[in-house]
Amino acid sequence: MIGLIIKILLVLACLGGLGIIIIGKKRPHQKKSIQVKYGVYLLIITLIISVIYLGKNYYLPLFYLIMAIGFGELVWNAIKSKLKLHTVLISVAVYAGIIYLFTTKLLLGKSEILIITYFIILIFDAFSQISGQLFGKKAISKISPSKTWGGLIGGFCVTLTVLLVLGSFTTENYWYWLYLYAVMVMVSGFIGDLLASWFKRICGIKDYSNLIPGHGGVLDRFDSLLATGLFFILK
Repeated sequence: MIGLIIKILLVLACLGGLGIIIIGKKRPHQKKSIQVKYGVYLLIITLIISVIYLGKNYYLPLFYLIMAIGFGELVWNAIKSKLKLHTVLISVAVYAGIIYLFTTKLLLGKSEILIITYFIILIFDAFSQISGQLFGKKAISKISPSKTWGGLIGGFCVTLTVLLVLGSFTTENYWYWLYLYAVMVMVSGFIGDLLASWFKRICGIKDYSNLIPGHGGVLDRFDSLLATGLFFILK
């Protein structure tokens, strides 16, 4: 399963690169920043997939670090923006709940489940952005105007198509489970993305930090993945 996922990711990286080239031609003034963002994204994917493949001794410290930095970004922006205490406490409580679910249900579970979850969320996230920039017109919500229906539908369609290919190499029952799991993961990831965007909106910021070139902060990059634990509430 892991080997097949890696092969599919290589194909998707090429397709994503083609999408980036097309977007760059449509938006020449953003070409360099888009290329940097895509290049850094490929490095992040390689790192995450590699450490998950190596086992818990490698990926647990990395994910704990990601969650700790994310908490720091949340608190720092809340303080900097002078949010009301009750808003800060609610935000921290929601973040803590999301982290608890992600850690207990996914991070401490089977490595294969974690890598499949990451596989689903990175395809959905990447192709939602690419589809949104190519076809997106109408915003889904005022909370995050950059997220469009075109991007959301494109991300769902690409992800489900890829999983159809992946599922064709498995039994029928497993294919059904994979599709159901994928839909719930995408829904929970999207909810997490909206929550992160809502917090940025009330703080009046564009990004959580500038730690990751072309992406912003740790929460800008990993908000959807960390929120996939919400699946266990939604199911």
